Amino acid sequence: MKAMVQAHRWLYANRELAVDFLVKEMNLKPAYARKGWEYYTENQLWHPDGDVTLEGLKYNIQIYSEQTQSKGPPLTPAKYVDQSYLKEALKQLATK
Repeated sequence: MKAMVQAHRWLYANRELAVDFLVKEMNLKPAYARKGWEYYTENQLWHPDGDVTLEGLKYNIQIYSEQTQSKGPPLTPAKYVDQSYLKEALKQLATK
């Protein structure tokens, strides 16, 4: 979890290096990588601390249910999220 937090923070803090990384690793044109970085960071699709939003997870569950034509009661995101690991990672990073 600490590595994930550090990676997300690095992506936010290092625009050009992150764009270069995306170009190389995702085989994207630089303009597309830059636009993607801008969109993801401006809209916090990658949370700077690696957090997951329950509202976003709710939509993921909804889309998955629609695609798989799942039947049954709606699933509640909080049932599937344990943020204790992230909280501990953030606490450890703060003491460095």
